[in-house]
Amino acid sequence: MPFGTNAELPKTVRDRLSTKEQSQWRAVWNSVFADTQDEGKAFAAANSAIKKSEVDWSLDFKINKIDDQHLVFGWLSVAIDKSGDVIVDSQGDIIEPEELEKAAYDFTLFSRQAGDMHKKTEGIGQLVESMVFTVEKQEVLGIPEGTVPIGWWVGFKIQDEDVWKRIKSGELKAFSIGGKAIR
Repeated sequence: MPFGTNAELPKTVRDRLSTKEQSQWRAVWNSVFADTQDEGKAFAAANSAIKKSEVDWSLDFKINKIDDQHLVFGWLSVAIDKSGDVIVDSQGDIIEPEELEKAAYDFTLFSRQAGDMHKKTEGIGQLVESMVFTVEKQEVLGIPEGTVPIGWWVGFKIQDEDVWKRIKSGELKAFSIGGKAIR
């Protein structure tokens, strides 16, 4: 689905880029998509063409389950939603499913610590459940296409009482993933 005009670009792209940058973004997106037929690669290339610099990023996802055992569960990050649309964050960035899977494995191997608003991580909580729902895993599990997104599902055991109270009250109502990336 090539973009014929800048008006057809995703709202997040139009909102953050000048008219000239939108035209450049559109030209790169259309070219990469024509070559690869891969929207994710086209989004990544178009975003890279506009700005190549290291940036901080974050995405927030609603906490889906809270229980009295201090356990919380939900999507930590979604690369492609149930309808097949690539998720674009407020900065116009995307996370490729392969990169999300790698980040999930690295986090599970080397960190496993819950944080508080991207700051304190010691003593807040620990990862108790983690699965990246790739297309391949969904197929093997018998999950019909479009039932769940391509994303990273997690569960954390929260040990910090203050953070637990803030989760229960609804003050903290989403997981937030952050990191550094090259645009």
